[in-house]
Amino acid sequence: MYRIITNEDGPKAEGDYICLENESLEGVDTLTMFHPVHTYITKEVKNFTAKELLVPIYEKGELVYQRPSLEQTRQYKEENLALLWDEYQRTVRPEQYPVDLSVKCWKNKMQNIENVRKTVQKHSPVNFDIPF
Repeated sequence: MYRIITNEDGPKAEGDYICLENESLEGVDTLTMFHPVHTYITKEVKNFTAKELLVPIYEKGELVYQRPSLEQTRQYKEENLALLWDEYQRTVRPEQYPVDLSVKCWKNKMQNIENVRKTVQKHSPVNFDIPF
């Protein structure tokens, strides 16, 4: 999972990007982000930094994470708030912060939904294929 930060117009977060574990944004010049429900809503991001959001806490049962100090936590919060556009920070009717899926992640999600739908349909006494 990455935070996509545009390097133009001052650093600002374009949204978060969820991808599969084996996907990497290293070497990607242009990223097409799309809404995971309304897939026709897209935007292309160029000249960006992909900041990895997930950090390991344990590896092979060993603690590998060092908890930051309170001051480091405050600084991290301030840095991340500064990345947000004003419309996400307002208290009255804020915009929804975009969290998008990679194409592979979205296809994986759709395949899982289809597999569950087929399983439920197979074991259901109701035939869902009959149009109303």
